[in-house]
Amino acid sequence: MSGKGGPSLSIKHFDYVRATSCTEAVAFLSDPTHVSRLLAGGTDLMVLRHKGEVHWDRLVDISQVPEMRSISQQDGAIVVGAAVTHAEIVEHPLIQRHLPLLADACHSIGSPQIRNRG
Repeated sequence: MSGKGGPSLSIKHFDYVRATSCTEAVAFLSDPTHVSRLLAGGTDLMVLRHKGEVHWDRLVDISQVPEMRSISQQDGAIVVGAAVTHAEIVEHPLIQRHLPLLADACHSIGSPQIRNRG
């Protein structure tokens, strides 16, 4: 897309796969025939594409991998999975009880739509 005097935007094609387990995600990422990038929320994708910083040919979506979607307490630590959204962090009882500053910080990020994806 280009306009008079405006920037040109080239959309690079890439493949998309959705992992259903950590093992499957690792297998996708280990495939030497692709340059893969993890996708959890995707809020930064359009920014990267607009900047021309797309250096991958496949996105590996981990947003539905159960281990990546959990918040738990293990050995005295709060563990937040890579695909947990800001909105989920804000609402989670463990975070509210033990890490209220994290809940506040996540609540201050973007709009509700961004917090539900990012």
